[in-house]
Amino acid sequence: MTGYFKICTKIRSPGEITANISKRMSLKYRQEQTQLISEVEQLEAELIECQHVEKDLTGRINQVKECLIIDSLTRAIVVELIDRIEVSEVYDVYGEKNLDITINYRFGLPGNNPTPGQKNRAC
Repeated sequence: MTGYFKICTKIRSPGEITANISKRMSLKYRQEQTQLISEVEQLEAELIECQHVEKDLTGRINQVKECLIIDSLTRAIVVELIDRIEVSEVYDVYGEKNLDITINYRFGLPGNNPTPGQKNRAC
């Protein structure tokens, strides 16, 4: 009977897998699962970052919209748009009294592309 047993163990029915194949498949499955979990965690972190950026942009867009419909210049608007205003000492040019006013905006102006806080001169 021992010979019969050896023959039966070598003959397998279709769809039957060996323990070795099962171990390799299980290992590969665990590796893929670990990789996919890592990818999902990375994508979730990116999603959270995108949601923060979207929230910031939405807030900035709302601020710009508010600036587009300004009816009168209020203190709150000035504080929001202007970092500081510098006024020079009065000086004389050809008998006329002059002074320089420098407005430091909190944003860049189109055309001269200053960085935030850079001087935009208005005289």
